[in-house]
Amino acid sequence: MYTLENTTKQSERFHRNRRFIQRKETMRKLVLAAALIRFAFVGYRLIIPGPVSPSQNIDAEGNIVAQVTPGSMEVDWLSGSTDCATNDEPAIQVHQYDSATYILRQNPCADFEAPFMYLLIGQTRALLLDTGAVADAPIARTVLDLLAVEGQPRLPLIVAHSHSHFDHRRGDGQFFGYSNVEIIGHEPEHVQRFFGLDNWPNGVASLDLGGRKLEILPIPGHHPAGIAVYDTLTGMLLTGDNLLPGRVYISDLDSSRASSQRLVRFIESRPVSHVLGGHLEMDNEGRLYEPSSTYRPDQRELQMTREHVVALEQAFGDSGRFILYSAQDDFVLVNTGIIVTGIGVIGVVIVGVLVLLVFRFVRRRRNRAATTRM
Repeated sequence: MYTLENTTKQSERFHRNRRFIQRKETMRKLVLAAALIRFAFVGYRLIIPGPVSPSQNIDAEGNIVAQVTPGSMEVDWLSGSTDCATNDEPAIQVHQYDSATYILRQNPCADFEAPFMYLLIGQTRALLLDTGAVADAPIARTVLDLLAVEGQPRLPLIVAHSHSHFDHRRGDGQFFGYSNVEIIGHEPEHVQRFFGLDNWPNGVASLDLGGRKLEILPIPGHHPAGIAVYDTLTGMLLTGDNLLPGRVYISDLDSSRASSQRLVRFIESRPVSHVLGGHLEMDNEGRLYEPSSTYRPDQRELQMTREHVVALEQAFGDSGRFILYSAQDDFVLVNTGIIVTGIGVIGVVIVGVLVLLVFRFVRRRRNRAATTRM
């Protein structure tokens, strides 16, 4: 026999069970919704990648860690010879960094400048940065052979320059007449127009090689048309003659200082595996080779680091308004602008002194002639 008390207790148990079931169902729905949201976010990031998390790019010491395709810099660069007539090394040395990246270097015996050139290959086209200092060194044949794949058409090639000094573009003529080869002009306006750098020297341009994006940063100072090339695939930063193990010649101090500052800001958010310049002019002890030397034994590594980029900016800051010759670890700043100006001033002074001496000599001759007639 049910009493009112029993009915009340049963009702309370029923409502407690019902509330428990509702809470359990609500929790299950929340977990399911969270899983669906996370799944949707992962899918979204696969389609539209977001910025890399700092935890993935910064190590315990706060340094940016390269999340890039690795390669090899294990190489002994050609050292040339004191007697180039007996040197039997190839005119161009080829080092394969990875399957789609090549570093080429001219033999110091072919030309004492011994510049480096860089071939970056994408899925749809390739870029060659610089063509060297020798008109007849086989740069075109070497590069086109590297691009040749049996049974496939050769990839289109873009020939660009870190800047337009002769030792970086003397091999351009070898590429004339080849199909699917585009040579970028070496004047500043040509570089600006090709890469779309409308606000030169500010801004960063992109060049897609097909699965391989390059970023182009204007860095005038050594030369008005100077650029740095950053390869997002390997993390390489190619700096031409603006930063290298050796003499960094400055033609415009203000532009060089500003370019160095832009370069530091540029790498703050990018992993850098190697900083690679256009020349190698130091031995393992940090001693400079003579500028016209064709023999360079015991060369140091070509690759520099992001710390050298920062050190370059600091060197400009520490040097004040004028730089004539400033030695830093692994590079030396040389202000050719001041040197040329100084030579010009000295030349003007010498010419002025000579004119004054000639004037005095002529005047004395005239005075003597007048005295003789009297």
